[in-house]
Amino acid sequence: MLVRVKVNGRPAVLIFDTASNATIVSPEVASVDSKPDVFSVLFPENHSHERAAWATVTLEIGEQVWRGRRVVVQEQRKVSTTFKQRIDGILGKDVLNEYRTITIDLKHRVIVFSR
Repeated sequence: MLVRVKVNGRPAVLIFDTASNATIVSPEVASVDSKPDVFSVLFPENHSHERAAWATVTLEIGEQVWRGRRVVVQEQRKVSTTFKQRIDGILGKDVLNEYRTITIDLKHRVIVFSR
């Protein structure tokens, strides 16, 4: 399922992913000004490495706003190609754990976040 959020005030579409430990956003929506802390991510299924960086952003989901939220910044072109639409990242467990309850209504394609 896809979740519409704002990253640094920009609209973004993130994949709801309970298997991802970290929230990941594309460089385009992160618009990082400071020098990022760059690292490499290994994808075991195809033995490839991709570059990523830690950065802090303002993340908004509905009325909830996190300023100075630490996220991973990484290209999302491959994911966008797979989904055949623009994908700006992944909403991971680091953010999902901030909520008391998350209700997923698959029939109506709605996710309700409750604090």
